[in-house]
Amino acid sequence: MFKAGAVLYAKDYLKLSAFYQIVLGMELMEQDDEHVRLELPASELVILQAPQHIADTIVITKPPTPRSETPIKIVYYITNINQARELAKDLNGNVHGTETEWLFREATVCDGYDCEGNIFQLRVA
Repeated sequence: MFKAGAVLYAKDYLKLSAFYQIVLGMELMEQDDEHVRLELPASELVILQAPQHIADTIVITKPPTPRSETPIKIVYYITNINQARELAKDLNGNVHGTETEWLFREATVCDGYDCEGNIFQLRVA
């Protein structure tokens, strides 16, 4: 049973899926022509391909512009922020530097963004 889950719409759902599989070690559980379902031990992420007429209007810069105008930030519990930081760089994403980390409820916390600019938070207990 999952503790939490999220759904993201993507310009390129396969590229975004690869980002989360590589950077966070999420396991691919399901895939078809329109979505993928990824898992960590306590969470699920479903990435849906945005409808083509919407995807065509989305511009992804390099590096991507973080989408800071949304009130939602997804939290992922992982085992190694430094490893995620290095992997994200290679995939056109970012996990902010160690100087931006903080402690929250006995967990080390750091924000970042994926290859489409979606902001996330990483926590290591």
